[in-house]
Amino acid sequence: MSRRIKRARLVRMASFRLAVLGTLLSTLAAMLAFALIYNATASAARHNLAPTLTQARAALLAQAASADALQGPVTRAAQAPGTLFYALFAPDGRELAGNLPLRAAAPGWRVLNRWAGDQLPDGMQEIIGLETALAQGGSLFIGADASTLAALNRRIAYIFASVFGIALGLGLLISLVIALFSLQRVQAISRTSREIIAGDLSRRVKLYGHDDELDVLTAEVNTMLATVEGLVLNARHVTNAIAHDLRSPLARLRNFLKTAPPDAAALAEATARTEEILKLFAAMLQIAEVEAGAVRGRFTLVDLTALCLGLAETYENVAEDLGQDFQAEIAPGLALRGDAKLLAQMLVNGIENALRHCPPGTAITFRAQQQGSWIEITISDRGPGIPAALREAAFGPFVRLAPQTPGTGLGLSLVRAVARLHEGEAALLDHEPGLILRLRLPAPF
Repeated sequence: MSRRIKRARLVRMASFRLAVLGTLLSTLAAMLAFALIYNATASAARHNLAPTLTQARAALLAQAASADALQGPVTRAAQAPGTLFYALFAPDGRELAGNLPLRAAAPGWRVLNRWAGDQLPDGMQEIIGLETALAQGGSLFIGADASTLAALNRRIAYIFASVFGIALGLGLLISLVIALFSLQRVQAISRTSREIIAGDLSRRVKLYGHDDELDVLTAEVNTMLATVEGLVLNARHVTNAIAHDLRSPLARLRNFLKTAPPDAAALAEATARTEEILKLFAAMLQIAEVEAGAVRGRFTLVDLTALCLGLAETYENVAEDLGQDFQAEIAPGLALRGDAKLLAQMLVNGIENALRHCPPGTAITFRAQQQGSWIEITISDRGPGIPAALREAAFGPFVRLAPQTPGTGLGLSLVRAVARLHEGEAALLDHEPGLILRLRLPAPF
């Protein structure tokens, strides 16, 4: 990336713009504070000078009321020793008397400042005065030295300019640092994304450990990437399994159709084999739909106690026909948010898996209860069980640990997929002897 492009991206970063905006707002607030302080000091100065100026004005106006008649008193007052300054203006604006060269202005307070171009006596920087309109025309200005106030305001202005100039510079520098840091992290995400697009699904975005919003976003992105990787790997596995497991039944169906006599029995056999293949495809599609998570939009509050009791009643009769001892222990008041049909299918697969692989006379227990924030469902048996090294593999698609037993090898795959869809987990545990299928699902409350 060229420096020009990097600089352009840097100044367009939202973090840079927000930091600069914060710096500018702070500077504006400082300028407002300076203006308030300046006006406060000026107001205090006028308040302190007001008694002296109004007293001097009253003394002059007591001697005469017109501009012409005031020339003598103003001239004498201007020549007298003191710190007051006078200017008497005729009705046409001419200065008639005084010790300060001025032009007439509107009545009220006036501030004369050397930096504003006003002509002030040597050594003075500012004069604050009060101009009064006379009854027969003209006006009278009386002012006092306010150089000390001017010096104070200049010092305040210098301090504010220095402090907030430095603050503004540091703010802009910090804005650049923040933007550069954010840009580096965004570029890291971009690089990781390109590597994933190139085919390396194991790549993850680096976490910086600051626990800020970018780390939170990065953690969510990494979780999403892990889910995508799992789905892609599962799709590859399913594709390979389809190619391997469907080749044989399709080949047998083809050979059978070529060699079988055209009678009703042959047609029934072909239909049965076709139905077996269709069931396999249906199971695979159901697992794919569950793993994609598209069914979460139709989740409702499911009465899990009623669902389990209904299944228990059904399979007590089935187990009795098979010569097995089926017991159910279902706690009352169990409920969770989910898909009732998928939850039922998950439990059916678990129960039928135990019935199918256990010999007559085997004790099978179906139990559901709440433990803390989890609902735990177990289907335990005293059958032959599964070796510990093969229990995790049993959840894989098309895995059949007992090939002589009818089935597609997708039952436990669907069980785990439905459990994960409901943010739960499925595991196979040793029952010494036998096997326990444990399902843990989060309780809604």
